[in-house]
Amino acid sequence: MLSHRGAPGMRGITLIETMITITILGILVALAMPAIGDWLLNTRLRNAAESIQNGLQMARNEAVRCNVPVEFMLDPAYDSSWTIQAAYPALPTPCRDAIPQWPIIQSRPAEEGSRNALLDPTPANATTVTFDGLGRRVAANADASVVMTRICVDLETAVLDATRTRDLELNIESGGGVRMCDPKVSDVNDTRFCPSRAASSCTGR
Repeated sequence: MLSHRGAPGMRGITLIETMITITILGILVALAMPAIGDWLLNTRLRNAAESIQNGLQMARNEAVRCNVPVEFMLDPAYDSSWTIQAAYPALPTPCRDAIPQWPIIQSRPAEEGSRNALLDPTPANATTVTFDGLGRRVAANADASVVMTRICVDLETAVLDATRTRDLELNIESGGGVRMCDPKVSDVNDTRFCPSRAASSCTGR
């Protein structure tokens, strides 16, 4: 009569061993959860910063393409939603007939991947920056409001403690360029260093 035997020294996993393994995995997952939560929230913050940076660059590109001043406007609630529109809709430009929602060129709601983001512009309470037909930041907006030159992208402390938040800053240069930097980086040789760090609203958080 044939009998089926495993290889010498081999045996199955016992129930106790399985339960110990599951318990260890559970402990490891529980320990990793806070770090995963921080990473997810900081990823949302970066999504918000990148969305605003893309919007600013789009506004500048559209100003050059349409050869008319174009505004980038944050929502007054500073919830990371924004709108790009022609600063002077009546000015002659071929873009008027090419863009269906003219004078609005593009808009983005805060719900698209950047919930919990908190924006702090410079100057305080600014919402708008305008680019001219050469892509430069103008000295005055069409509505005479102050021109936004910097945006700190942060999270509310109720959402994530300031010591665990990776704030980001967007600098809108006079020539129209938009640069993202990390205000918590203090090394001047680091490419993430903010040149205007001392005046940043992010550094006080």
